[in-house]
Amino acid sequence: MVKAALETIDLESHCGSHPRLGIVDHICFHPLAQTSLDQAAWLARSVAADIGSNLHGLYSFSSKSWKKRFTYAKHKYTYVQVRLAKCLSERGGGIPSVQAMALAHGEDITEVACNLLEPSRVGADKVQREVERLAKKEGLSVGMGYFTDFSQEKIIQKYLKEYL
Repeated sequence: MVKAALETIDLESHCGSHPRLGIVDHICFHPLAQTSLDQAAWLARSVAADIGSNLHGLYSFSSKSWKKRFTYAKHKYTYVQVRLAKCLSERGGGIPSVQAMALAHGEDITEVACNLLEPSRVGADKVQREVERLAKKEGLSVGMGYFTDFSQEKIIQKYLKEYL
């Protein structure tokens, strides 16, 4: 995948800012099923060595515990979404183990995206309730959030169906 991306994208004509700049943002190595974090780390190092010795560029690899990506709103852009994301995020004093960021999509739409770092402890239902509470204080209404990735179980199921 990385090789195909490097061969396809011309960085001389590419422009943008994070997270839309570059070729491959990151490759996730999460321990699924009975796999340990040490095994995921070993695989990350192995892939990094392979890519680093065969391709040129800047690479950073890591293994992390599973996280879920949950998006709760797309609205006309205002600084209110930025403030909501900050209040929702643990870093801004919000829900522990939640990272939230306001991502601009063009000039007039902002998506507030969340990483649930410990989804078994803090689920989407808790995030949804807090989003609704914060939005109400700002005079906004929000729709239901949704996941942008598969669950661990679904990934394992798809892998087993495809490869075993």
